[in-house]
Amino acid sequence: MRTSFRTAPLWILALLAAPALWFGSGSPEVQLQARETTSVQAKGDPVDRAAAALYEGIRTETLPNGLRVYLKPIPTSPVVTTMVAYKVGSSDEDLEHTGLSHYLEHLMFKGTDKIKPGDIDRITQRNGGANNAYTTEDFTNFHFDFAADRWEVALQIEADRMRNLRIDARHEFQQEKGAVIEELERNEDTPWDLEGKAILPLLFGKTTPYGHPVIGEAQQVRDATAGVIQGYYNKWYHPNNAALVVCGGFDPDQALARIKELFGPIPAEPLPERKTAPAEVKRPGPVHKDMESKFEVPRLLLGFDTVRTGDPDYYALEVLQALLSEGKTSRLYKNLVEGAEIAGDVGASN
Repeated sequence: MRTSFRTAPLWILALLAAPALWFGSGSPEVQLQARETTSVQAKGDPVDRAAAALYEGIRTETLPNGLRVYLKPIPTSPVVTTMVAYKVGSSDEDLEHTGLSHYLEHLMFKGTDKIKPGDIDRITQRNGGANNAYTTEDFTNFHFDFAADRWEVALQIEADRMRNLRIDARHEFQQEKGAVIEELERNEDTPWDLEGKAILPLLFGKTTPYGHPVIGEAQQVRDATAGVIQGYYNKWYHPNNAALVVCGGFDPDQALARIKELFGPIPAEPLPERKTAPAEVKRPGPVHKDMESKFEVPRLLLGFDTVRTGDPDYYALEVLQALLSEGKTSRLYKNLVEGAEIAGDVGASN
C-alpha cells in the first residue's frame, strides 16, 4: 500500500459492489451475470434488509474488451469513489521474482506520456480528493474519492495508466524502488510482520503461490529491473483482467457513456493462466517454528487451514474472528488480557 492521502470509507462499499471479481465469473460460489440491475429481495429481519441494501440497484455491464463495470449510484452521496482492480497479486509471481505486484502498484502512480511523476497526487489534491492502492495475494486495487461534481478525472487517470504506464528512469523507477525497500525495512522492525512472513511457508509450503509475503523478498525487489516490471505489467494489466467500480453520487447513464468512451478503445489481450493454491498442504502433523528476535515481549502466532473465500463457512469464520478478537469485550481479550492477565493484547484475522 502506498502512503498517500486518506480515503473515505465509501470505497469499502465499492468493494462490496463487485463480488464476481474476487471469485471469477465462472466460479460456483458467485454467478453474477452481466445484467441491467442487481436486486436482492430482503427478508423481514433488519440485518437481512441492511445487507440487501448494499447490493440493491447495482448496475453491471461487461464491455466488448472484457472490462467488467459495476455502478452503484447513491443519489444522496456528495462523494464518488472510483475503484479499479486487476486480477493479479503476489500469488501470480514466480518464486525468483517476488514483490513485483506490490512494486508495480507503486509505479502506477508515476505516470504516463501524459502524466508526469507526482501529477496524480497533485491532481487529487487540487480537486480535494483522495487516492490510494493496495496489493493482496490475489488482486491489486486502486481507488479515488472525489466530490460528485469532479469525479470523472479518476476515469481519465485509470484509462490512461491501464496500458500507457511508463516504467523508466524519467518516471522515477529507481526512486520508487527505494520507497518499496524502505517499506520492507519497516516491516523488519514490526514483530507481527516478521511472524506473518515466517508462518506463510508453514501453512502453504515454501514453493506454493501463497508461501511468500505480498511485499516480496528484499533482495529480489532490489534486483528487479525496469524490463522485468514492464513484462509483468504487459502480462496482466489489460481491460479483460480488470473490474471498474463506481459508487456514490453520480448519474449511471452518463457514467457508463464516459466509461465506454475512455476504456472502450483499449484492446483485450490474451491472459496467462493463473497459478492455483494447492488444495491441501500435506504435513505430518502440527508444525511450529521458534524465532529469536530483538523484541523483548514474547509473542505467539497460531495459524489454521480453513476454507477458500466464497465458501459458506468463510462468512461464519469472519463472524467468529470478530467475536474472538475485536474490542475489549471480545472473548480472547476478556479471558487472556483482563482475566488470566497473561497477554498485553490479542488479535485475529480470517
